[in-house]
Amino acid sequence: MGQIILLILVLSVEEHPPFCFMYRISDTYLQCGGGFKFNVDGYSIFPIIRSQRKVWSNIGGITLTYPIQVAVDYRVSVTRDLNICAGLLLGYKYTDYYVGLFAPHRVSLLTVELALYYSRERVLLYEVATEFAHAKLKCGIGVRGVRYEGLLPYSMFSIGRWSVMCGCNVKGSPPYWVITLSWINPLTKPPTPKPKELARSIIWGRVVDRLGAPIPGIKVTLKYAHMFVTTSDDGYYQFEVLPGEYMIQVKIRDNVVASTFVEVPSDTSIRVDFQIEIKTSHICRFRIYDGSDNTPLDSVYITVDSVKYLATHEITIELPVGTHIAIFRRHGYYPYYLSFRVEKVDTNYIDVFMIPED
Repeated sequence: MGQIILLILVLSVEEHPPFCFMYRISDTYLQCGGGFKFNVDGYSIFPIIRSQRKVWSNIGGITLTYPIQVAVDYRVSVTRDLNICAGLLLGYKYTDYYVGLFAPHRVSLLTVELALYYSRERVLLYEVATEFAHAKLKCGIGVRGVRYEGLLPYSMFSIGRWSVMCGCNVKGSPPYWVITLSWINPLTKPPTPKPKELARSIIWGRVVDRLGAPIPGIKVTLKYAHMFVTTSDDGYYQFEVLPGEYMIQVKIRDNVVASTFVEVPSDTSIRVDFQIEIKTSHICRFRIYDGSDNTPLDSVYITVDSVKYLATHEITIELPVGTHIAIFRRHGYYPYYLSFRVEKVDTNYIDVFMIPED
């Protein structure tokens, strides 16, 4: 924003065409402002009006100042950090043209800019500037060569739509100070980017046993995607997902019995079948001892998942894979509560030591 004010200032005060490649505020906007120039000989006040609009993928603008001067410029972005521009100045004193290059380099909140241009009236001029921007606040300093063999250091400050610039042509004849105040109104807001809608895909399949019979009610999950379904009466399952990579897991009592990795492209259907072996139960052998002297105990009442058993030192129970709760009771001993897990092994051995009452 500060560069815009400074460059239009050059047009009106120093009678030099503006640098179109420095106008980077937005695609379409209107600027209104005024400047105050003074030195030992007196002062002058001048208005500024500029309109800029995006033309296809490039930028074009028109600037009006008083006395009557019209500048038309056009900027083409060659790469992200290099612009080429051309312009024409029509004034009551003369007509001029120019071409130039502008290269900005941004590091975090700081932008360093270098501008070089060729004019018919002046072979080569330059500008070097730095700008610090944070949210709606901008400030910067710079120096530039001007038309009549001058050198103009300047500083600028802007907040929101308002901006002020102060510069001094230290080599002018005579030297002079310039102060401008400007208001800029974007005519169009940049479009809000919309997330690209990805076509969804289908992952489906069937879960069967070793004989090929469908298994209903089996839990099928997509790991890390927080999605799960249970198989239908015919053993089928289905997920509707976005393109990506997924791990499919088949679980029985929260134990993974089968898994596979799939890569799902966009707008497609992938079938993944599973053949698993279901063993309905596994042997658990409980051995019960006196906790004080490790002698075997008999006549112990055991409750496992609400089912009661009577043990004589050892007892064998068939249980499905998973976590279970058991309670052991015997006269003269404290009740013993046990949480245990049945694994997929031939026999699960569990030793229990009961504590005698005092």
